[in-house]
Amino acid sequence: MFKNVLAVTILVLITPHKVQCQTPALETLLLSIEAGVTKLAEIAQRDYDSWVCGGNPLGANPETCYVDGCKGNVQNPTCSNSNLAKDAFGGCDKTSDYVVVDYNKTRITFASDPLLKSLTVRTEIYGEIKWTSGLAPAFNAESNSNAGASWQYIGLPTGMARLFPATLQETCYSYDPRLRPWYVAATSGPKDVVIVIDVSGSMGNNNRMSITKTAVKSVLTTLTINDYVSIVTFQSSSQQLCGYKYVTINGISQSVNIPCGTLVQATALNKGALELFVDSMVASGGTQFLTGIEKAFPLFETAGANGDVIASGCSKALLFLTDGVDGGTASTLYNRINELNAALSTPAVLFTYSLGSGAETTVPKAMACATNGIWSPVADGGNIRDQMSHFYDYFSGQRASGDSRVSWVEPYIDAYGAGEMTTASKAIYDKSVTPPKLVGVLGIDVLMTEIKNASGSSDTTVLIKALAQRSKTCVDITDDACTLVALRKKDYTADDSSSSALFGGSTSTTQDRTCLTDPTNCSAAIVKCAGTNLGIPQTNTAQNECGVSRGKDYNDEVCGGVCKSANKYVSASEMADNAGMVAGIVIGVIIFLCCVCFCIFKAGCCRCTTPKQHLQQHQQQHQPSAPHQQHNSPPAGYPGTGGVNLDPPPTYAF
Repeated sequence: MFKNVLAVTILVLITPHKVQCQTPALETLLLSIEAGVTKLAEIAQRDYDSWVCGGNPLGANPETCYVDGCKGNVQNPTCSNSNLAKDAFGGCDKTSDYVVVDYNKTRITFASDPLLKSLTVRTEIYGEIKWTSGLAPAFNAESNSNAGASWQYIGLPTGMARLFPATLQETCYSYDPRLRPWYVAATSGPKDVVIVIDVSGSMGNNNRMSITKTAVKSVLTTLTINDYVSIVTFQSSSQQLCGYKYVTINGISQSVNIPCGTLVQATALNKGALELFVDSMVASGGTQFLTGIEKAFPLFETAGANGDVIASGCSKALLFLTDGVDGGTASTLYNRINELNAALSTPAVLFTYSLGSGAETTVPKAMACATNGIWSPVADGGNIRDQMSHFYDYFSGQRASGDSRVSWVEPYIDAYGAGEMTTASKAIYDKSVTPPKLVGVLGIDVLMTEIKNASGSSDTTVLIKALAQRSKTCVDITDDACTLVALRKKDYTADDSSSSALFGGSTSTTQDRTCLTDPTNCSAAIVKCAGTNLGIPQTNTAQNECGVSRGKDYNDEVCGGVCKSANKYVSASEMADNAGMVAGIVIGVIIFLCCVCFCIFKAGCCRCTTPKQHLQQHQQQHQPSAPHQQHNSPPAGYPGTGGVNLDPPPTYAF
């Protein structure tokens, strides 16, 4: 057993290190965005604290209604190329038009349909909608005062998100903020992650290999430039997924090397290469857990070519997935895990997953329990993607302190066409409980053009290092036993997930996920005030919506319009009417010209001849009377003869 296994050494960097391209202008811009997201976090913290204690959480000028991103409509359409937001919000991928936004409202989205949730979960979601409504004026003020700010938002533990300015969602329930890098970076801090995957022959059954590939890719998606990662596969033997792959990002392909024997920084290019390796996995062979473990542990602290350890130096997580029964001896496996873990400067936590019917459960569960980790059984057809992707909740759920710093993520392409941007995010916590409970994550997007202009450099690699350096602070993890019990009980494979216990997930009733040494007398957390204001009736879900039906489809409402001026929006249907009118005029002109020409032809003023016919007519008109003077050559002046044109050929013929 490991005691205090995650007593992580804190690597506190209060002052960001100066790196290349960290110019005064860039420092000013980044500090401005960091100050902005910190201010938003303070406002959200104030409103949440007031709300849970039964007070008024809304501050001044709360939002009276919001736009439902799934079914609402834009009430106050404004073109995103207005002076207020020039180039900050981009346009639509399907057209070259600017996206239509509403600066008077925020947009609400849900990770899944709240009406399908239980009363408890719906009540919690509606509470989040209520207490975050005071952020609308704060978002607006930040947009007006901070020239570098683009989209602003808050992501909540239930999967709800509030975004400013409001715009619609193309596909309902397609966005889960909890799986976005900016959310994970702000809540869990830097991590070193090794994913160990069973690729034995049985993984070819029941589509397990396919869903495993999807799950692993989802885990990679949550990792940020502050994390380091590697992937190991095992069957009767093991191998690290490493080597060269051609990766295409934003239409640009390049060769990427995943070095063998070490971790790699979780950049977009490296994650893209690892995804290609994952796609190539094939199920075959037997099942030997120890081979995968022996290959995985040394990766955490193996030095690179220059002698430096390639790692974050913070929390270590080993994700172990199997669908089979270990062919080795359990006692040998346990002892070896203890030995390998004890050799690390910071012991790793094991997150183990037993996938499908017939999968080993006893050994993977024991592996997790021995390292203060979490074991998750996932039935065939279960949502292993969500269960694996939420492994980071372990680190965000056991923070020793509710204080957090601003985190930055690697640049990405905005979904609404604004181009390349990055995000500064900050988490807020309920500090009245121990350990602090995650309340939400605030984020502000900033265009990379702004950052590149401020730095005087277009070298994205160097700028990524600058952003990562500002976020490089390890998270201190507590070993609160009751919190760990709550984390072990959470089942993200169930659709009706709640954050009431911690961050989300329902308690599994089919299998006991807890460990033998877990306490059984854990009680619900007690908040610092007696009353709460979360008991909103579930029927109130639409009471603050700005319209309950979209009225137009997404393309017509958001992508189909053309912004003729800063505050003028022409819908796709209006564009169709205008196009019809123009087409009618063009056709009318063509018909008119044809009629005129026909009349001229009847009058003999227009010859319907081709150049060849015209040449024959010309020859006949100028043919000499004497037969011996006839010739078959073209008259002078035509191509190939030289001389002067006798009668130019017609410019056009009818």
